[in-house]
Amino acid sequence: MKKIIYITMLGALSFSALSFNALSAEKQSTDEVAKELANPTSALASLHFKFQTKAFTGDLPNADDQQSNSILFQPSMPFPLDSGAKILFRPAIPFYIDTPVFMGTDFSDESGIGDSSIDLMYSPKAKDGVSHAFGAYITLPTGDEKVGQGETTTLGPEYYYVKMAQDSAVGILAFHHWDIAGDIKVSQSTSQVFLVALPGGGWNYGTQPTFTYDWENEQWTVPLNFNVGRTVQWNERPWKLSVELDYYVEKNEDFGPDWMLTFRISPVVENVMASWF
Repeated sequence: MKKIIYITMLGALSFSALSFNALSAEKQSTDEVAKELANPTSALASLHFKFQTKAFTGDLPNADDQQSNSILFQPSMPFPLDSGAKILFRPAIPFYIDTPVFMGTDFSDESGIGDSSIDLMYSPKAKDGVSHAFGAYITLPTGDEKVGQGETTTLGPEYYYVKMAQDSAVGILAFHHWDIAGDIKVSQSTSQVFLVALPGGGWNYGTQPTFTYDWENEQWTVPLNFNVGRTVQWNERPWKLSVELDYYVEKNEDFGPDWMLTFRISPVVENVMASWF
């Protein structure tokens, strides 16, 4: 399974080496590209690299001293159909760097690959600036045991709603997933509400907090979120650069996140597999 992850990552990375003739031919402005990238159901393919630093707090011994770093690689590969609809495919692979793992009396810093996830959705043709997408959210036990991963497969329904205006985007992503194989019981609901302003010049700012409820442990995780970013053109290729801060107002009291800082780099690429559909 881990070999499949590496092949997927290398294949997606190879997209970034391709010429970007499709977008160049359309001569889209930076603002037009920024607006497209603000839409999660966009027809533009892109590679997302998230560099995240998270601090923790809690009642466990030395919980307040814990911090983790991670890299999330998430290619976004839409497949446009002749009808104007799209198939959306977004795998995600996390890499944990010195993440704290509680060993019974104290924490140990461990590094390794986390469980991978897949968003697979169908998005009908947008109408009056409104897009919908519905499908499945899947996690696969591809992670290393030393970082507490690799034990459970989950599956559940997923839904997107997006409303695009001239200078803003609003919407919600919601999904729930249950364990379908493995040793750990999972029943978790997640929703991300986003409000993005597009003032021009390729800039965007807004909020997109991700709320999670763990039904097995009856536990909410609720952050306050603010993000700002800009779309730029380098060598005729659009890149979206952004930074966001999460401050958690609700989390597990024994051990949970206190705050998280995320830097994101997202080059727009050519999805060569789109011609297969």
